[in-house]
Amino acid sequence: MKKILNFRPTLFIVIGLILFLFCTRLFVLGNGALGVALIASFLIFSIILCLVYGKNGLIKRNLIFLSILLIICSIAALNYSVKVNKFNNSSLNGNYYTVEGKIIDVVEGLNYKQYIIDDVSVKGIYTGKLEHKLKLNVGGYCDADVGDIISFFGTISDNGITYDGKYSASNVAKNIRYYSYVTSNEVGVLRRERNVFESINIFIRDTLRKGMEPDSFAVAYSLLCGNSDYTDTDVLEGYRLAGVAHIFAVSGLHVGFLSAILFFLFSRLRINEYLKLFIIVLVLFLYSGVCGFSASSLRATLMFAVIRLVTLAGYRYDSISSTSIAFIIIATFSPTQVFTAGFILSFGVVYGIAILSGEFSRLFKFLPNKLASSLSVVLSAQIYFIPLSLVTFGEFSTIAIVINLIFVPVVGVIFSLTFFTTIIGGLYGIERIILFIPNYVFKIINFLINAFDYKIFIIGGFVFGSFVL
Repeated sequence: MKKILNFRPTLFIVIGLILFLFCTRLFVLGNGALGVALIASFLIFSIILCLVYGKNGLIKRNLIFLSILLIICSIAALNYSVKVNKFNNSSLNGNYYTVEGKIIDVVEGLNYKQYIIDDVSVKGIYTGKLEHKLKLNVGGYCDADVGDIISFFGTISDNGITYDGKYSASNVAKNIRYYSYVTSNEVGVLRRERNVFESINIFIRDTLRKGMEPDSFAVAYSLLCGNSDYTDTDVLEGYRLAGVAHIFAVSGLHVGFLSAILFFLFSRLRINEYLKLFIIVLVLFLYSGVCGFSASSLRATLMFAVIRLVTLAGYRYDSISSTSIAFIIIATFSPTQVFTAGFILSFGVVYGIAILSGEFSRLFKFLPNKLASSLSVVLSAQIYFIPLSLVTFGEFSTIAIVINLIFVPVVGVIFSLTFFTTIIGGLYGIERIILFIPNYVFKIINFLINAFDYKIFIIGGFVFGSFVL
């Protein structure tokens, strides 16, 4: 008799984590009754499963698994609750302070710059070091950059955990509690202290900027480092409407490209396979750090490590379980990430590929293998992306499947070309020469993406229906 349910412990833990964290959020936002009801329902359901699948003396084993589940969920819920409560209880009340801190991110606008400041110390009504970051908007020209320790005097206001009545997942996850507005002549640069991740990121940024025109540079930098802060809003909107804005968030696509490059470079080296894997994973974690340790880059790196370890050990690889392991690790130790749009879309799409791509591959077996594989991955990703996009953004692009089928393989070649030419150009000071071809490649891509109005392919307006789906 065929199994109705192929039970995966890791996937069940993921479901428990999502529910526990959602209920914890309800508690934090003052809706504890619903949270208690949901957790009670989940525990009753879990106990019933233990009993149903507890034949032949397996009840004890199942209860041990349930205990492990509760421990993991409790740690994640506690971490989430502590972080959100700290965030909520650290108000500076809009008073004036003398501030000192380190710039960790820069957004350049027309006649202004926006800085994200970490390691913030203040002097005023409250004096001391803050546990949260500050977003500083500076009017006029300011030459302060990532890694600079700056100081200024101004009003510090608070970001709340809600915005327009909705939970502000992004600010909480990024730990940005405060914001301030000053002019450039009020900002003083004290010194520069860049870590290795910041130094590599700035090396890539400055190399691309020297060798490319502004629009090409912005998209190339977004592709390599997942930072779209320099990309014009209209250009970014064009990519989003076309359904290919995912190239601006470092994910499995980018980690896959980089790991392929690394495997090619190490293919001729006769070293232990486990040592080779260790070096490659180390480079991928370094790359994730350069990209700010985003949830999508960490997820992709963890999944890659799990896949290769399982393969080297001679076991059968299960993509759903490996995705779940990455989810559990990130959600347990950084639970505020779970409610961000990037995290939801990243994991949702990967689960879609893991669950459906095999079925589509069998359906398209009459096609050449590479075409069948690409079509299966794109269709699987889009089927899961559509309801998630509706829930998150209220709309989705109907032409995204066609464009991604053409675009994704091309991006792999462009990523590899830009990656190598950026390193060589930066090291030898020949940015203009070696980035000549990538510059025009990105100009052509920008033209093709923005030459057509993709709004006619956008569908939206039924968010609740998509959630049910």
